[in-house]
Amino acid sequence: MWKKTLQIGLLLTLVLSSVFSSAAYMNSTRGEKSSSAVIQRFSERIQKRTHSLPFSRGVLGYLSDEHVAGIDHDADNEDIEYVLAQYAVIPLILNKGVYHEWNILNMSVEAYEAWLAAYGAEYRLVSSGGGFYLVQRLP
Repeated sequence: MWKKTLQIGLLLTLVLSSVFSSAAYMNSTRGEKSSSAVIQRFSERIQKRTHSLPFSRGVLGYLSDEHVAGIDHDADNEDIEYVLAQYAVIPLILNKGVYHEWNILNMSVEAYEAWLAAYGAEYRLVSSGGGFYLVQRLP
């Protein structure tokens, strides 16, 4: 008899623990935005810059914080943002590096200022905002 009572007590404890854990998780994520909203905002930010391009198809250079010496960056985050950027600018093709006349820079202000100090004389800023900078290589 006491075994049956113990089993029921343990089962009840497990179920209640699970319910409380689930409720706590739901409560902790209540204020977070959905991943689709974050992706949409990212796409809108980059599209505002690429809208200034004089072409709608072609190749666009892409640089981020990881391409600027001395700037701390999160490599995993950089890779994810590069993939998101590729989808956001379709039908344009992104190519890492500034090998093209037109380039989009996805950088922090600190990284952009360091990049500008090193290469600014070779490029002109066309558009900026939301962490993105559209630059054109000077002839």
